[in-house]
Amino acid sequence: MADDPTVAANGGEHDNARTGAGAAGAGNGTEAGDGTEAGDGGGSIAGRDAGTLLGAPGNEASGGNTAAHDAVAGDRDAETPGGKDGGMETKTDPADTVPDTPEGYTLTFADGTKVDTALLDGFRSAAHDIGLTQGQSQKLAALYEKHVAEMDDAAQQAQREALDKAQSEWETEIKGDKDFEENYAHARRALRQFGSPELTTVMNQTRIGSFPAFFTFVAAVGKALAEPGFKGAYAGRPGKSIGQILYPDMQ
Repeated sequence: MADDPTVAANGGEHDNARTGAGAAGAGNGTEAGDGTEAGDGGGSIAGRDAGTLLGAPGNEASGGNTAAHDAVAGDRDAETPGGKDGGMETKTDPADTVPDTPEGYTLTFADGTKVDTALLDGFRSAAHDIGLTQGQSQKLAALYEKHVAEMDDAAQQAQREALDKAQSEWETEIKGDKDFEENYAHARRALRQFGSPELTTVMNQTRIGSFPAFFTFVAAVGKALAEPGFKGAYAGRPGKSIGQILYPDMQ
């Protein structure tokens, strides 16, 4: 009589032996995150392009934070004990360490950034107390740099708007004079004779070329030049031209 086949005890299911060693090496991957931000300075905001009243043509005188995520995979070699370095310890990135002292934080800022040194010292001390790494601290410093740049841009914008408003009011006052056209012609005469490109630049940058008192002065000089035999307050002193009187250092 033939023997009965042997039946597997657990419902006839065969246990399958799984082969292959699964090496799940976490690795010693380091992350370099210095997070510095290049301050643009600012987008500069253009002022009035037309210049000032006396400086106008015809007067013959004018990065976001870059986190360097070089994530090194650091996969261990299953056949080599100790990983790729054969048991040698991988160097720690300075960005991932907490400096020994508050003074150990090296924080960099874009050129031209106005840094409050007292505030910076306080930040270093607080960062060290709560255990921030060098990289984390640099990222916060980049936020501070961005804030300072935005505040500086806002201040410059407000200053330009105030100057634009003042210049507009000055020019309205000057042009409201019934003798404006005549006075303007006299002023142009004075600038043609004694002006210079450097003077034009200063008049436009400071807005003094539209300042009523300055306009009146230049117009008076031009009017005096138009008068026959004008010698000014220095009449009677031989050899002194009006040019020598106005610019004695240029002799």
